[in-house]
Amino acid sequence: MRLFRFRISRLMTVVAVIAVNLAALRVLFLSRRLDLLLGGTVLWASLEIGVFRAVRNRKRRRPFWLGFVAFGGIAAIWFLVAMRFPRSVVGVPLRVYGGWAEGLIEQGIEASYRRNGQAILHEILALAASTAVWVFPVVITAVLGGLLTQGSLRGVPRSPGSESLQSAP
Repeated sequence: MRLFRFRISRLMTVVAVIAVNLAALRVLFLSRRLDLLLGGTVLWASLEIGVFRAVRNRKRRRPFWLGFVAFGGIAAIWFLVAMRFPRSVVGVPLRVYGGWAEGLIEQGIEASYRRNGQAILHEILALAASTAVWVFPVVITAVLGGLLTQGSLRGVPRSPGSESLQSAP
C-alpha cells in the first residue's frame, strides 16, 4: 500500500487558489447585481479551468489553453469595464447586443408565462438566459482565441535549435 505524500507546496497552491477565488467572489458580491455576480463567476471559473489545463497539459493542447486564457481574460476585462461604464466606447456595443438579445428572450419567456403561468420558474429561466447572453461573447472570444493560438503554433519547433539538429547529416 502506498502512503499519501503530503507536500507543503501543493497545500500552499490550494490555499492561494482558494484565497484568490474568495477575493474575486467578494468583489463580485460588492456589485449587488445578480447578473454580474453569476456572469463574473462563470467567467472566472472558465478562466481558472483554462489556467489549470494549461499548467497540467504538456502536449498539443497547451497552446489552445494559453490562447483561451489570454483572449478570454481580455474579453472578461472588456465585459467588466462595459458593465461598470455602460456609456463608454467599450460599453455601448455590449449594451446594444445585450438589449437586443434580452428582448428576444423576454418575448419568448412572456409567451411561455402566458400559456403556463409558473412565475418562479420563468424568473429563474430569465436570470439564467440573461447570464448566458452576457457571458456568450466572452466565452466565444476565448474559444476562438484558443483555436487561433493553437492553429498559429502548429508546425513551430519546440526549441530554437531542434529544427537544425534534425536536418544535420
